[in-house]
Amino acid sequence: MQKAVRDVKEQGCNALVVFLGNFGPETPETLIAKHFDGPCMFVAAGRSYITVDLVYQSVDQLRGMPLLDLAHPPVVYPLAFMGLLYDADGLCPAEKMEERLKSAIDRYDELLEQYGLSEAA
Repeated sequence: MQKAVRDVKEQGCNALVVFLGNFGPETPETLIAKHFDGPCMFVAAGRSYITVDLVYQSVDQLRGMPLLDLAHPPVVYPLAFMGLLYDADGLCPAEKMEERLKSAIDRYDELLEQYGLSEAA
């Protein structure tokens, strides 16, 4: 585990995505998060969930122009869409979010056609 952390740091990686396959978070692979000092995302097969966040620089960050880093992180504002159910962690089933987005795009296309407009370039 320590060698894996050392190897990714030597390659200049500052974040990790760990694929767990069909296994849950209790596998040994999740221990890498304890030894890695950057953000880690774990991905598992099975049902997918989505969260949508608005990520932006605060007014003070825009004025002072510090580089965004772990000491100066951006502001993160979680977005929720009416009519979608979220779990305790603020996650929505991916297929429900995809259905909502497809519905919005389809409606947009209908409006373009209805008013004889073309898409904005």
